[in-house]
Amino acid sequence: MEYEKMAWDLIDLYFKNNPTILVDHHLKSYNDFFERDIYKIFQQKNPISFFKDQDKKTKLFKYECKVYMGGMDGKRIYIGKPVIYDKDGDKNRKHFMYPNEARLRNLSYTMSIHYDVDIEYIIRTKGPNNENLELKKMETMEKIYLGNFPIMLRSKMCLLNGLTKNVRHSMGECRNDLGGYFIIDGKEKVIVSQERFADNYIIVKDKFNDMYSHSVDLRSVSEDISKPVRTLSVRIVTETPSLTNNNIVVVIPNVRKPIPLFILMRALGVLSDKDIIETCILDMERYDYMVELFRPSIHDASIVFNQIEALKYIATHTKGKTVNHAMEILMNYLLPHIGELNFKQKAYYLGYMVKKLLLVYTKKEKPTDRDSYRYKRLETSGILIKDLFKEYYNLQLKNIYLKIDKEFFYHKGNYQDENFIGLIIYNRDLIFRDKIVESGFKKAFKGNWGSTEHTKRLGALQDLSRLSFFSTVCQLRKTNIPISADGAKIVAPRKVQGTQWGNFCPIHSPDGGNVGLHKHLTVSTKITTSESGYPYVTLLRQLGMELLEECTPQHIELSVKIFVNGAWVGLTRSPQEIMKTLKQYRRNNKINIYTSLLWDISKKEIWINTDAGRLCHPVFYMANNQLSIGNKK
Repeated sequence: MEYEKMAWDLIDLYFKNNPTILVDHHLKSYNDFFERDIYKIFQQKNPISFFKDQDKKTKLFKYECKVYMGGMDGKRIYIGKPVIYDKDGDKNRKHFMYPNEARLRNLSYTMSIHYDVDIEYIIRTKGPNNENLELKKMETMEKIYLGNFPIMLRSKMCLLNGLTKNVRHSMGECRNDLGGYFIIDGKEKVIVSQERFADNYIIVKDKFNDMYSHSVDLRSVSEDISKPVRTLSVRIVTETPSLTNNNIVVVIPNVRKPIPLFILMRALGVLSDKDIIETCILDMERYDYMVELFRPSIHDASIVFNQIEALKYIATHTKGKTVNHAMEILMNYLLPHIGELNFKQKAYYLGYMVKKLLLVYTKKEKPTDRDSYRYKRLETSGILIKDLFKEYYNLQLKNIYLKIDKEFFYHKGNYQDENFIGLIIYNRDLIFRDKIVESGFKKAFKGNWGSTEHTKRLGALQDLSRLSFFSTVCQLRKTNIPISADGAKIVAPRKVQGTQWGNFCPIHSPDGGNVGLHKHLTVSTKITTSESGYPYVTLLRQLGMELLEECTPQHIELSVKIFVNGAWVGLTRSPQEIMKTLKQYRRNNKINIYTSLLWDISKKEIWINTDAGRLCHPVFYMANNQLSIGNKK
């Protein structure tokens, strides 16, 4: 009974200390975007580079211009407050706009964002004695208007943030209103969290299509926001009546044809057949039944024997047709979450994917359960807004570059020599006139979410239900699987899954076509925000983790693999000590308390996840045979 009383006391404290806990997943992700992610996007997309008139001998350009949005450091972004201009006689009276005023006057509750622009010019000319001269100049343009963006109620951008219940009530708000929604043209709108498969997790399928019998797919996402998402697929070619096939091929982005596995491995620097097989299965004696499965793949790559030939082979199936272009694809398009020049790590990760594929092919393991919430993430308001902002910001950067290029092309005579410095300053209004990001957000918050057909989100934005307090909270904690209720007659995603326990209500789902697709979070469930995985790699090195590059395949097979956010970062021979230390750090808040730690003993893998969208809920733990709730030491 004492434990039960303490548990209920904790539950009371949980809600008293966190009054907005039920909508925290929306508020925190939204705050994260405007406090951190928007600056990262500006920094990592900088600069817009503009080069003209290349010298054929020196390969240098006569005119160079680099445009840094948000300044050189990408931090000069100015987020305003919601204001409104009212007519007061002949003058406009400026005052703050509170949410209830936006509701009553059918206005949007928005804030303005401005940014500075630093421009670096380099002009190369010839001096009086034919010597090379280089003129460098910096210019700054201040407070360029990016657009008006919707404010989430009770977020840090909202005027209601930090106010007491009574003060909010005096402003026309309900005392118990939790926030977490937007006001667009006077209507209350809520973003519904969307389910998706996690990034950097492999999916093994045993039924792909008629051409390929099995496949292992990966959606590789780097922590560097400027790098786009890349997909990789390793497949086994199906047998036909005339051909035995069963060779393994790899589908790489920007390569027109699937590349044989052994050719790709040689391009990554693993040359001999034995080394390639060892890189994949690690222990040839233990997995001797797999060795024969590589025979068709060895024959498939029999025309290529070294790294240069392998790169030339890949280059023939690319747009650039050069070895340099093939190298660029291996650096930036193949497994970007592993790194750029980490070819040995990429080879081991590719081998890890091949081994998982062959274990399913030989029926030693089952295909990936795509409905398990270990492999799923929820995209909350902040994540969806970040993706939307990136889409339209990329379009705006392209538009700015095009405007600069057109102005120089059509009026080249006006920008010769030192006059080049006026190219952007004199055309400020023309170049920065189109507010593509702002218009994209306006369309999205009217229901048309996404800039292209493959990024559109149906049902991401809904009108907030005000039938009762509980219906409002339920809608704010609602999640959606983006599958059409009419089009897809799929049963598996609709079923109650074991990994939903404690995170989703097993009963609260609508009848009809949307059953199981629309779910609701339990009262204590939280959705995590993102954190960089790099500090964890440094910490693991201090705890004795070995790097992949330092180890042989035989040593790797005897060790436990360590993955951080899906990237295979190293190995350890003492997994128990590492897990014990990390759990202790998490309980004492030395590392983020929402860090996911998993030691899969049967597969000899440790998984550490710090990405956004993971589901978690509070539990008591046992320490020294004593329940944590009663342990006062």
